[in-house]
Amino acid sequence: MMGRSGGACRRRQALRTAPLQSELTRRFRVIHPFHPLCSHEYEVLEFRRDWGRDYVAFYDETERVVTIPIAWTDLEGEGDPFVVLSGCRAYFRPVDLLALADLIESDRPSVGVGKAEGVTSNV
Repeated sequence: MMGRSGGACRRRQALRTAPLQSELTRRFRVIHPFHPLCSHEYEVLEFRRDWGRDYVAFYDETERVVTIPIAWTDLEGEGDPFVVLSGCRAYFRPVDLLALADLIESDRPSVGVGKAEGVTSNV
């Protein structure tokens, strides 16, 4: 098949904007020696940050959502949960981009700044 440019048409690869579900599936093990779920393995449902501490949420055997501190799992020491889940595919964290947007917005001059009242331009 020939394309408009006269060259052979190539099948386009679909662009993905999000990882596949299989890429997001991540397992961890509870390692706290006194936790009743110690040595059990679960799939990560989500990461949370409450009161300055990082937590991991998961479904237990009864399909209830359980949240425990990351320090009680083998996920501790793996770094920022966003970076871990993104598979290092994101260059910037959302919190950093929001801070940059705030910085840019605060540096922008307001409308009408620097113009004297009642002065008109002869352009």
